[in-house]
Amino acid sequence: MSDITITLTLTRESAIDLMYDMMRGISQEAYFSGWIEGIEKDIPPLVRLALETGQNQSLDGATISVSDAKILQSLADQLGHWVAYGRVPYIPHEGGDYENA
Repeated sequence: MSDITITLTLTRESAIDLMYDMMRGISQEAYFSGWIEGIEKDIPPLVRLALETGQNQSLDGATISVSDAKILQSLADQLGHWVAYGRVPYIPHEGGDYENA
């Protein structure tokens, strides 16, 4: 199966909702929890690794596929941040620390 390109135009709010829902899904798969505290710190480095290696990544049993990584990174790039619980914007920094955007 080959990749296809889909272009979507989303409102900022819809983009945040999509990112939040995708990250919450990873949390649910990994920890059986809608949102485990700190998941926003674990996902961005694994997304980068998936994109750099072209290989799916695992987070405590949850799979972050390369295609999902592309979507999440694209959303983060367009928004200028990732999201934390409650759809609060957070920006990853070197070393994995975050600050409120």
